[in-house]
Amino acid sequence: MVVAQRKFQYEEVQTKEFLQKEKKTIEMNKKSKVKASQKLQIIVSIAVLVGLCIGMIFGYVQLTETKYRIYYLDKEARELSAQIENLKIELESVKKTDIIERQAKEMLGMQYPQKDQTVYLDMGDQPITALKEPAGQTTKTEKGNLLFLLKGIFVKMYALLD
Repeated sequence: MVVAQRKFQYEEVQTKEFLQKEKKTIEMNKKSKVKASQKLQIIVSIAVLVGLCIGMIFGYVQLTETKYRIYYLDKEARELSAQIENLKIELESVKKTDIIERQAKEMLGMQYPQKDQTVYLDMGDQPITALKEPAGQTTKTEKGNLLFLLKGIFVKMYALLD
């Protein structure tokens, strides 16, 4: 009888344990089953996250391209600034009279006039206003005159000085 009782208790304990395990598996199956709306929600969330990641990567690509453009424009600005400085230096060298004088002597073979090449004009008592006559109003007697030639030279030199 003791053996029968033990067998009965063993079966009773086993069935209780089996029922409890079965109950737990049923509860777990209910919990582990994901509803269709939850699946859709998960898929949409993942898609949104992927979209955000792609958007961030695209933003960084645009930022990097802009930085490269800025770098190259800055480099070009520095090169142009250096070129401007070189041109300013070259302009200063062209504006200096001693450099102009040296180039005139070396390249063009120019020289200062000597004593025998200098011509002096004597205007006498003629007023300076007489020099401002238009060139077309000369008379026939003046054309052959040495004074007329000297007057023409003086007018041309005076025009160069203006």
